[in-house]
Order: sequence, then structure tokens, then C-alpha cells
Amino acid sequence: YIHRAARGIDEEFTVREDGKIANRAREVFAKAEELLRECLVHTGHGSGGCSLPLGVGEIPGVKRFRGDERCVGSADMDGSATFPDVTLAILAGGQGTRLGGVAKGLLSVEGLTTLERLRAFGSHFEDVLLVANVPEPYERFGLRTVADAVKGKGAPGGVHAALGAARTRWVFAVACDMPFVTEAAARVVLDARGEDVDAVCIERDGRWEPLFAAYRTELVSHWGEALVEDPSLRGLLMRFRTRTLPVDALRTVDPELRALANVNTPEDLVRYGVTLP
Repeated sequence: YIHRAARGIDEEFTVREDGKIANRAREVFAKAEELLRECLVHTGHGSGGCSLPLGVGEIPGVKRFRGDERCVGSADMDGSATFPDVTLAILAGGQGTRLGGVAKGLLSVEGLTTLERLRAFGSHFEDVLLVANVPEPYERFGLRTVADAVKGKGAPGGVHAALGAARTRWVFAVACDMPFVTEAAARVVLDARGEDVDAVCIERDGRWEPLFAAYRTELVSHWGEALVEDPSLRGLLMRFRTRTLPVDALRTVDPELRALANVNTPEDLVRYGVTLP
């Protein structure tokens, strides 16, 4: 949100001729004030308080918060979610054996665990759900958590559990080791939904990305029945009305496809700047 405020100010100044800057200054700072207020609400949510740096409180109308004051807020300023008919389902997955057996949701990027980053991303959704057969490492995050209803089926079983536990018409499924997902990237997939579609995913180099994908929760019964055959996620998706999007659709908002990045190996730790817990 701080970056968003700064970007808004920068755009206002750079798109106008120098002679008009003075006349626009008051409006620009009003915009900055609004975004800073939004920043305060979000950074204070769930914490003991938040504060503005010295000098910010001198902007007219911006309140200086003491460290013992709480800022209460929700997903958006009006309390609504960006995707009100979608649950974000975070799949905890396996044991992370290639990383020494760590709980991959506890991997850290820029001082935040991947699960903390995904929980923040979850503010755009009506609900957030963690699918974890071993929930103990994640209890401190306070997320609603369910286990696989059909054991031993891997990611297909995790998606099935999410479909069964969701309280919305759609689920957006991601893995807990995907630290770079964004609202803009998710919107590419979610905007492609339709009444004639059961699922939406990205296709990259002939491969489908089923853990950056949207699923209609009505699939739960048929999905569960199909699990007896131990199908792959792609095999399951091919049984339903799945819309695949070319990866270039995602590149329009994520040129490096970082939203699809997941951390599986020691090499991935180095590549994405991730540290072990």
C-alpha cells in the first residue's frame, strides 16, 4: 500500500506539464492521504497497533497513531472482498523432502513466511482455507483448516477437500510454497470464469497449472468419485469443462511469471531469495 501511494503520486506528477504541478499539488496530497489511511488500516489489522513516521502526521487531516492504538480493518475499505464468490484454498502439500522435510508454508521471503504472504493475498477473497493433513506447524496463523477427506491422494485430494469445505461457489487453489501470487495475476484466471465453465487454469509449454486455478465447488461429488482411480490433476480437469488460458495472458500482468513460481528444491531457495525456517 505504501508502494501504491508512492506510485499514485509519481503518476500524477509525471503525466502533467511542469506548469500544472502546483495547481495539482493539493489534489495529489489528498490522494496520498487517502492511500496512507488505507495503509494504516491494513498494517494495523491483527496487530497491537501501528504508527506513522515523523512528518506524516503534519499532512492536514492525517491522524498520528500512538503505538498502543489499534487500527481495525478488513479486505477493502468498505469491508468487501475483491472476489466475493471465491474462497482462496492454500494447499499445504507434502513433507518438503527435498528441503529437509520442512513445512513449506514456513519458508521465508523478505521477512515473511510464504503462508503469511498468502494470508495477506487472501484479503481479496471472501474466505481463506488451509488444507493441511499435518496442521500443527500452521496453527499460529489462525486460518480455518481442513484435512483431506480422501486420504493419500496428494494434490487431487487437497483440491477435493477445498471444494467440500468452501462456503462460496468457486475456489481459487494455490500451493503454500508460492510466495509471489498477486491479485492482478489471480484476476486473469478468475475473469475467465463463465456459466459454461467448471474450471480455469493457465497452460504453459503444454503443461497445465492446476495449483493456480479456479474450480467450481459443485464439482466436489464427481471429483471425489474420480479419486478412486488416482488420476492426476490434469486428468481430473480434462473430465470437466476446463478453460485453459495461454500463458501470455498472464504475462500481460506478470511478465516474469513469478506468480507461478513455487519452491521445491535448494536451487529454488537461491533463485527466489527464500530462506529456510
